[in-house]
Amino acid sequence: MRIGVVGMGAAGCRAAMLLRERGHTPFLFEARPRVGGRLQTVEAGNGFYEAGGEWIDRDNTRIIALLRQFKQEPHPTQSWPGWVWYGGERSDERTLWPDVLEDAARIDETADLMASDLEEVPWDNVTEFATDQKSLSKFLDEQCRSRRGRWWQEATQRSDEGDDTDQISLLGWLCGRMNYDGRDEGDMSAFRFPQGAQRFCEKMVEGISIRHGAILERVEREAGEVNLYFQDHRESFDRVILTLPPPALRRIVFDPGLSEDKEAAIAECRMSRTIKISLRFRHAFWEDLGWPGRGMSDGPIQQFWNASRGDCAVINLYIGGTDALGWLDQADPIREACRELDGLLPGALESLSGGDVYNWIDDPYAGGSFSHLAPGYALGPMQAFSRPESGLHFAGEHTSLWTGYIEGALESAERAVKEILE
Repeated sequence: MRIGVVGMGAAGCRAAMLLRERGHTPFLFEARPRVGGRLQTVEAGNGFYEAGGEWIDRDNTRIIALLRQFKQEPHPTQSWPGWVWYGGERSDERTLWPDVLEDAARIDETADLMASDLEEVPWDNVTEFATDQKSLSKFLDEQCRSRRGRWWQEATQRSDEGDDTDQISLLGWLCGRMNYDGRDEGDMSAFRFPQGAQRFCEKMVEGISIRHGAILERVEREAGEVNLYFQDHRESFDRVILTLPPPALRRIVFDPGLSEDKEAAIAECRMSRTIKISLRFRHAFWEDLGWPGRGMSDGPIQQFWNASRGDCAVINLYIGGTDALGWLDQADPIREACRELDGLLPGALESLSGGDVYNWIDDPYAGGSFSHLAPGYALGPMQAFSRPESGLHFAGEHTSLWTGYIEGALESAERAVKEILE
């Protein structure tokens, strides 16, 4: 078969690798001048840092197995427990305030009880319409008894989901939570890519030709063929895997049109609003402070960590939800972000040498950092996204059961390739 793969993020690269292992020569297309998609590794002097996705959880078995296949060992983060600031007070993740721990325990207990009656596949919970329509925010409001405990839940859940909790379905959150049931403290974000996330993608497609600058505009299906129309050329295939995020898929003309539920899945799938602000420093000033390399704050910079790899000195700030939009309106977000950081880690302003803002919300090929399950989506059109349609197969974390995870992107690639080969 003549097989095309459009989009060389983690899903596209893994699909290409699997097809080659099974004797096919896939034709690969990517709009960007690089592979990786929302995985972007930035060179910084004698080191590097990640502008996009970077974390590997201890139970991300696909990623870990692939790294070891490449003779690479996942790099431990060793930054837990981090420091937490609220109302000018500082604690750490291991010894949080009693009211925070009480609210967290109540939420865990209630969520475990609710999940015990649920199916792992979100759309199989057909009797849970009210749970799907309900936002995670409302559930947290009902469970938390202290203002500080409610803030902690918003901060941690926003970090995982990439957006404010009023944008997240309670049913979707409960089903996603089942993916990592049984985790211990420190299992989340336990590892990093030893040579960078983007290089992980490059390794998967090593030796396979890729056409860069290929922006897909139109897909026509006729007489058993799938015709792809890019800006400057046309290609024909027996099968095509589309790994593009939903905002990019919305710009493509399909002729004939996709099924009604597939169109609805593309239209209603939401992308998380997050940005990364990377602050570069002349030296690792935080070492003298004893900071473990991970922090959460009730201030505007939300979450930050030591992103340095190699000999560079970089702190990444991860800001999600409505607050992220506010940072994009700042006249000098680098200086302002460092000023906020200096109030928590003194010495930041004095050591600052530069920085960059990575705006995934307005990225033309992404439209957001990763997908999440908005209220009503799980029992709405979600299940249609992964279903193939006459020669077209769909992959990417937004089509997987590990929504929002690199692990989910790899899972989706395995499924799409299996559909083609079977």
